[in-house]
Amino acid sequence: MKYIKQISIIMIVCLIGEWVSSILPFTMPAGIIAMLLMYGLLSIKFIKEKHIAETTDLLLQLMPLFIIPSSIAIINYLSIVQAIWLQLIIICFIGVIITFLCAYFTTKWLMEWLYAEKGEEEQHD
Repeated sequence: MKYIKQISIIMIVCLIGEWVSSILPFTMPAGIIAMLLMYGLLSIKFIKEKHIAETTDLLLQLMPLFIIPSSIAIINYLSIVQAIWLQLIIICFIGVIITFLCAYFTTKWLMEWLYAEKGEEEQHD
């Protein structure tokens, strides 16, 4: 019963994300909207982490299974992939570098921001 309640919370947030995506005047993936909505609800403590913890942990453990359908799709289009394999490798390589740099600078900025905020709290105490 606990899992049904938790997955229901997650699915409701996803459905709201789909609805918001459909009414926006510009294109934005519903999954991104749902993640931002979930982040906001967790931040304001409308949804507590304990309300979805077990189900999200289970979904994270099953994450590798979500890659299988896209891998099979690539095999279905192998003739197209063979024609552009070099471009795909270059794009993947550049994408990995950009992702790494974005993660690095975001983490660095967040750590500086959190340490600065912690220092301000210590000065006020």
